[in-house]
Amino acid sequence: MSLEAYLTIDGAVARIRLMGVLDEEAVPLLRSLLQQAVAHPVDRLVLRMDALEDICVAGIRCLVATQQTMAEGTEMIFLDVQPGPEHKLRLAGLHRALGVLWAAVPA
Repeated sequence: MSLEAYLTIDGAVARIRLMGVLDEEAVPLLRSLLQQAVAHPVDRLVLRMDALEDICVAGIRCLVATQQTMAEGTEMIFLDVQPGPEHKLRLAGLHRALGVLWAAVPA
């Protein structure tokens, strides 16, 4: 399954929904959406990953690079990360990065 990704911006919150597999071919799409999101004056960048099946190393590097260039005080929130992608993101140390939060949607 290829990646499907959607960006919405509502006030100071940018939301990106990721579905499918984020492989090397899909990284330019992710990069484009992230650049569009942080080009706006947002306080939060929410990445919903409940339907993300896998993420490649280049996709993780793209998230790290974005997090490092966001305006001070902007939060990057990983929402409902599935076990496979979560394991890879934690191996990359994103759970310890300043301004990165992990959240789950209440059942």
